[in-house]
Amino acid sequence: MAALRGFKFDKLAESQSLSAQEVDQLDRVSMVSLKTLKIPEQVRQKLHNLAKQFVKKKDLEKLGRYVMQKVTSRNCVELPRILPSKLLHQLLEDEEGEAGEADEADEAEVKAKAQRKVGETKRGRNKLSNLLEKKSYQCLRQYLGEYQNKWKDVEQMALAHAEDARHIGRSTSPARMTFFPESSIAYTLHNFNAHYGVMYRVLHEIRTRVPSFVPERVLVCSGVPAVAVVALNELYPTKSSESSGNNSGSNYSRLGRLIVAVEASDSFEAISKYLTESIPHVAHQMNLYSSSLEEHHLIITSHVLLTLYDYSARNLYIKNMWDRLSVGGILIVVESGTPTGFRMIHSIRELFITELKHNRFHFIAPCPHESICPLALTGKDWCHFSQRIHRLSHHIYCKGSRAKNVDELKYSYLVIRKCEGPRTTYPSEGDALTAQEKSFFWPRVVLPTIKSGKHVLIDVCSRPHNFERLVVTKSASLIPNLRTKSGTILKGYGYKSARKLLWGDLFRFTKRISRPDARLYTPESTKQHLYRLHNRNKRRQNVADVVDRQSREHFDSRAVQYYGS
Repeated sequence: MAALRGFKFDKLAESQSLSAQEVDQLDRVSMVSLKTLKIPEQVRQKLHNLAKQFVKKKDLEKLGRYVMQKVTSRNCVELPRILPSKLLHQLLEDEEGEAGEADEADEAEVKAKAQRKVGETKRGRNKLSNLLEKKSYQCLRQYLGEYQNKWKDVEQMALAHAEDARHIGRSTSPARMTFFPESSIAYTLHNFNAHYGVMYRVLHEIRTRVPSFVPERVLVCSGVPAVAVVALNELYPTKSSESSGNNSGSNYSRLGRLIVAVEASDSFEAISKYLTESIPHVAHQMNLYSSSLEEHHLIITSHVLLTLYDYSARNLYIKNMWDRLSVGGILIVVESGTPTGFRMIHSIRELFITELKHNRFHFIAPCPHESICPLALTGKDWCHFSQRIHRLSHHIYCKGSRAKNVDELKYSYLVIRKCEGPRTTYPSEGDALTAQEKSFFWPRVVLPTIKSGKHVLIDVCSRPHNFERLVVTKSASLIPNLRTKSGTILKGYGYKSARKLLWGDLFRFTKRISRPDARLYTPESTKQHLYRLHNRNKRRQNVADVVDRQSREHFDSRAVQYYGS
């Protein structure tokens, strides 16, 4: 007879696994990137009506390709390089401090690493550093640290001036481009879909990770008319009680929501009014400074920095936008996903870090930290992302090959909020209360994932300033999503989720570092071989010019005729 054990059934421990709702919420907050998007049907019909303004569809497409060729020749000629950083000397000081606190076994290794970086900096220093080493100038060395930041600022300014000087006096410079009515329509049809997808994706991440943020007063400065306004209305629709109002200026002060759209020309303003006529409470203007000095909850500036003349003008523009932002408001800066666009975003990022305190602002996206950008120091990569969206139908506007119906736009962006962030409020991810606050500690996937048999390689940017490669294997011990007695979440390696990661997502699982330097770059011999194959393929294709000489002269003369200069 079996012994009585005091109970009639087997004891089952209480399950500590996360509920399906909690797991779904964590996935939604981490997987912020979107797949292929579509523009609203009402806007598509209006774009079709704009295309009908041309007598011949081929003339419209030819003009659109010509305008984009001029824009591309400005923002796609710069090569990736190591960007000068104002925060590099702070990084060296931190490493030297770590060397003083390390154990004797690790002290030599940390010091050697710091000395190597200092040596690299000395080899590239300017003549002033060599002059201060002389005995007669040693009394000035105490002021060296004070002006070290200014040297990097001068280097950034010199780099920006060198790139801008390559295009001064040329008609290819966006600051000198003239948009007459026909070219404005062609430019809008060529770029609206792709730019709409980028703005929708950025605003979608803000709505997902900052659900309490609902903008009431919005300022929009966009390179393509009506793009940001349409995307904003899709994600933050106007309440029915407010939509009954008209767009007269006398009602703006009594309404809860107002969108101020600043356009670059009369033609862009007319197109923007036509595309947004069904969206209530939208004010259009030509001049940024003609608006009132009231603070805004959300400011969007998209593909505008390249149209400004120099480095100082861009910094002044961003400072002006920041002064117009209310406390708790969000500033969105979007540029092209080229080394030129990333250089401008990197300069703005360091402008905030060096001139503002951490409790005055924080980065929402894409950066998971407020430290030096690790991708700016590689000399090979730059921080950019990609968004896919369906093109306009070929019978409306043929952008290129008729066999391709999806457009993919590369972009660099920065989202800054004017208040203290979770990374300052909480010491670690475990102390954060909600999934949205925890997401500010998660690494960002900055390059497309590499999927192979039973493992995934993920290149991420993580705290404090690391650009590293993670590996997620199918054979790793699976740790389920559990909640411990203290309330913290025990995270697994997330193999299934890693297979579904998109470029720009957040990785919320346990990090398993494969390489701390993320990418080992292609050997020079392989580069030369690939370059020869590229040239051979290019010669075989024998691609003709985008626009013939006669059409180019006609478009240029049309711009001179419209503007008189």
